[in-house]
Amino acid sequence: MVNLIEFLPPGQDLSVAYLSTYDVPLVSLSVLMAVFASFMALELSGRIVHASTTIGKIAWLVPGSVAMGGGVWAMHFIGMLAFSLPCGIYYDPMQTLVSMVPGVAASAVALWIISRADISFAKLGLGGVLMGGGIGTMHYSGMAAMRLDAVIYYSPTVFALSLGFAVALAILSLQVKFALQHHQNQFPRWAQSLAAAAVMGIAISGMHYIAMEAAYFIPIGDSAGTVSGISPTVLAAGIGITTAMLVAMVLAGSILGRHLETINVLKREVHERKQAEKALRASEARLSLHIQNTPVGAVSWDKKFHCTEWNKAAEKIFGYTAEEAIGQHAAGIVVPAKLRDDINKIFALLLEQQGGTRSTNENITKNGKTITCDWYNTPILSLNGEVVGVSSLVQDITSRKQAEESLLIAKDEAEKANMAKSEFLASMSHELRTPLNAVLGFAQMLQFDPKTSLTPAQNEHVESILAGGNHLLELVNEVLDLAKIEANQLDLSLEEVSANDVVAECVAMAIPLGEPQDITIIDQFSGGSLSLLRTDQLRFKQCLLNLLSNAVKFNRDGGTVTVDGRETEDGFLHISVKDTGIGIAEQHRTNIFHMFHRLGVDPMVAQEGTGIGLTVTKLLVEQMAGQVGFESEDGVGSTFWIKLPLASNEDVLIWTHTMRVGIDAIDKDHQFIISLLNRVTHGLASDGVVEEVIMELVDYTHYHFRREEAIMEVCGDPNLEKHRDHHQRLAAQLSELANNWRKNPDPDFIHRIREFLRDWVFNHVIPDDIGISQYAIGKDQEIRRALENLE
Repeated sequence: MVNLIEFLPPGQDLSVAYLSTYDVPLVSLSVLMAVFASFMALELSGRIVHASTTIGKIAWLVPGSVAMGGGVWAMHFIGMLAFSLPCGIYYDPMQTLVSMVPGVAASAVALWIISRADISFAKLGLGGVLMGGGIGTMHYSGMAAMRLDAVIYYSPTVFALSLGFAVALAILSLQVKFALQHHQNQFPRWAQSLAAAAVMGIAISGMHYIAMEAAYFIPIGDSAGTVSGISPTVLAAGIGITTAMLVAMVLAGSILGRHLETINVLKREVHERKQAEKALRASEARLSLHIQNTPVGAVSWDKKFHCTEWNKAAEKIFGYTAEEAIGQHAAGIVVPAKLRDDINKIFALLLEQQGGTRSTNENITKNGKTITCDWYNTPILSLNGEVVGVSSLVQDITSRKQAEESLLIAKDEAEKANMAKSEFLASMSHELRTPLNAVLGFAQMLQFDPKTSLTPAQNEHVESILAGGNHLLELVNEVLDLAKIEANQLDLSLEEVSANDVVAECVAMAIPLGEPQDITIIDQFSGGSLSLLRTDQLRFKQCLLNLLSNAVKFNRDGGTVTVDGRETEDGFLHISVKDTGIGIAEQHRTNIFHMFHRLGVDPMVAQEGTGIGLTVTKLLVEQMAGQVGFESEDGVGSTFWIKLPLASNEDVLIWTHTMRVGIDAIDKDHQFIISLLNRVTHGLASDGVVEEVIMELVDYTHYHFRREEAIMEVCGDPNLEKHRDHHQRLAAQLSELANNWRKNPDPDFIHRIREFLRDWVFNHVIPDDIGISQYAIGKDQEIRRALENLE
């Protein structure tokens, strides 16, 4: 039994080893054989990639690996034929045949790897190791098939080098093919295969000749007469014939496979087309049935605006039967004379493939009645994309339009009445407070008149006057504050405010309120580190006092009220007022900030107040770019909190009189847009809610631009076109920001949209929009009508 591999023993005399020579043309032929075999196999890998089933992939993998393995095997023995020693060389036929198996297995591994859609570097490396190892095994098992009067010893170092070279270049060749097949648009498939085959062929032949350098042939006899086996010439002829047969079989299989695949693809396409045509006919039948029975009018027109389809709903809307309508021009059946030019323009745009259009217009029926219809029109395209007509959906919205107009009139009248009420109350501030202050003043003078002392009974009456008057003054102030906010007449005075000082002052003012019920107010905030706010000090104090008074009012006897605060990471101060009262029942929590909502259903709860204190507080806090909220547990207590921006927070925008344009509609739009920005700034519960607010912000900004341009147009503002161009740029920027958010909800988007809106306010609203008011003087009615028409 001949050993597969024997390494040089220590002390071996290498001077007696046979000297070898190579035939250069045969060496070149062996390298070309390796490249050719690799190329053929890699070309077949494309069939493996496109096979749709595992069995199909294996069916292509087997001939590919046999072709490549046979080529590698042939390369080895052509290389051995080029190798000459000064002794006879023969080969064991069985061992020679078996040596082809590792080459085929290595080829199968390589082809399977490069046929994958995706692969990791680790798997690519493992495949290269298996492939290089297989080639090495084939080489050394083929060497073991040699029969000669010498012992073959291998240098361990060069032996390892040959295997390392085979593995490294195998990995490289797999990487080349795998990388190139992902750039099919840049390189044709044959070029990809040739590049990878060149590397793989060098790996195979390089490994062979490096391995041959590792071999030392030490003579063991004087002649080769005792050596038996196949001579190199016979072996070369046999291998050449075998390889040629394998390549021919693979080529034939590849050609046949391509033809079979083409036939299968054609059969599948024919079958799919028949199925598609069958489904299309069924779909057309269903569509026709649906169109005829849908409650929406469905009408089609040819390119000359003649009717080609008219369903039952259209018959009901216009009074014409399908037989009467089809073939008629639109002007003769539905379009009134005064609108024909406008409708023809819309139709012309549709024929130019300008997309679908929606319009609301007056139409005429068969009996001459004028109705209002809502139309949605889209171009009809042929298979080659040519416009061949127009399809229309139509609804009679006459009744709805009349109801909407009535509703708008009623809404407008209600808004006018509400605005008049708010403006009246806001303007009555002086008239309401002055006589009430006089009553309170004279009552106090009666108490402290040094000349005339009151009797106990008189003093009791005066105390009643003062208590009732102060309570009435509190109610008047709340109503007037609410009226000012609703009438857009509340101006904030922003400054840096020490929250610690304001909290301490408010707690001191609230302590007497709790004394009758033995309620303790605990201040855990004002003694801490300094927190500076950018806010209106008077309104901040008003909001905090309102929360403190409610905490006392709805508390239990002997309870506590705890005031605390902390600065948040997003630049706000969070102040909480916690009580140990009765809490808020679940059914009341959603309405707690609604106007006139009171908890008077519970006999344990006090009945004082107007029911608008929390409403005013919420409106004031939101105008100061803050938030207000609460948590409550029924029977345990409640915690109300407010968040206001720190002085260091430059991200929020707070509406002040400096931003006022002087046109009510524009000012309200600006306020609402800023409030939407601040809702995004505060950070909401989920991306879905944030996206909802962002979309509302985008939609309302576009809506505001249209309103502002309509106002400028009716007022004859000469800067309208310049303003409109600026609006278009701003709208495009905002839409791009929103689209980027939808594609990738990046938290940095909030920062970018804040920067955009700050730039909009300070570089457009303040310098540009304020100039609109000079052209709007005395044109309130024109502005109102322009906005109504825009709706």
